[in-house]
Amino acid sequence: MTAPLVRALWVGIGIALVALPLLPIPTWVGAPDRGPNWGDHISLWSIGLVVVLVGAVVAGRIGVHAKWRAIRWPTVGHRTIVLGLSAMVLVVSALAMQHAFAGNPHLTDEVAQLFQARVFASGRLAAPPPVSPEFFLIAQTTVTEAGWVSQYPPGQAALLAVGILVSLEWLVNPLLGALGVGLVYVVTRSVYGSRVALVAATLWTMSA
Repeated sequence: MTAPLVRALWVGIGIALVALPLLPIPTWVGAPDRGPNWGDHISLWSIGLVVVLVGAVVAGRIGVHAKWRAIRWPTVGHRTIVLGLSAMVLVVSALAMQHAFAGNPHLTDEVAQLFQARVFASGRLAAPPPVSPEFFLIAQTTVTEAGWVSQYPPGQAALLAVGILVSLEWLVNPLLGALGVGLVYVVTRSVYGSRVALVAATLWTMSA
């Protein structure tokens, strides 16, 4: 593939990742469900997105001007190192999920997203509103006449729903973390080169 085509592909993927969570779900999907209403949270998501993008640009510029050539890299190929880092994230995260949390969510955010994932896995966009909603209040969820939903974008819940369908929802986040190592390396390498990409993948692993 030519360089302009590769660049256009990455730009298209980036736009899709940013735009898809913000698009409204058509009312005809899963009728008579009207589905979740995420419109009230777009401003908050936008603030987080701006923070991440600004941080990425600043870190990238620092990486470009740093003297990476002075570092002696190991003789092992970068691909092998990245695969090793991915495997490390997967194994450590999976062990933590099972031995520290017994495969259960441990934050209200995770409870809300897992709730939405179970709704998706049942084939609906929103759970039916309970008859007495005051007895079913869960943080980070909203009960309306249209249904009972999580306040978060649907992407993570959709991935968790896939895990629920195969009874491995606890493994979804470790797999995403491991995949993230490779994606960080590939994206960074296409912009700043392989040396900076390896540093970025290593930092990602350390923060996972």
